Amino acid sequence: MLRRDTPPQLVGFDLPEWEGDGKVAAPAADGRRIAVYVPGQAPGLVVYDLASRQVGEKIAVRRPAAATWTGEREVTLRVDGGGRTRWVRVDVDSGASQVADDYRTPVKRAYRAGG
Repeated sequence: MLRRDTPPQLVGFDLPEWEGDGKVAAPAADGRRIAVYVPGQAPGLVVYDLASRQVGEKIAVRRPAAATWTGEREVTLRVDGGGRTRWVRVDVDSGASQVADDYRTPVKRAYRAGG
């Protein structure tokens, strides 16, 4: 069951409004929690619990392109940059993270017909 709530400004301001706005959030399947990337001087990932209305400790991570819950207490982030894509698993309770996958991002090339 999804819950309706007015989250604190820290969370609400950083929720995506439209695809491509650079904001990243991932609602958990239990409908109780949402992980939100918070940019700024000390960027990181926070988890907002809708039932208790509490925001967890900020976990320092690089700016993700996408996020999804992949376990009861685990969020997986896709981090793009430097010609690479990394999938990073983050334990939201301990703050520990580990790289799950890392590969080169294919180069997009434009080909033109010669004349």
